Amino acid sequence: MVRHGYGMQMYSGTRNDDGVMTKYEGFWERDKKHGDNGSAVYMDGSTYQGSFRKDHFEGHGKFQWAIGHSYEGAWKENQMDGHGHFIN
Repeated sequence: MVRHGYGMQMYSGTRNDDGVMTKYEGFWERDKKHGDNGSAVYMDGSTYQGSFRKDHFEGHGKFQWAIGHSYEGAWKENQMDGHGHFIN
């Protein structure tokens, strides 16, 4: 279901505010990644799967660094926040 202001799209080949290339699949709200079950792949091969709010990791999600570390748990404004598991 697509509501006004929301849409499922693929974002590829452009840079975010930090100059990082990403591919994103998930919901958008007012041109920002927003919603649950989003998936992003970054230029270095790192990945994130989980919730986005206004372009930030927010809620529950898993970030996998390209070098093998991962964190799964709570996020707030792109920062690990609250309960979660970091694997080195």
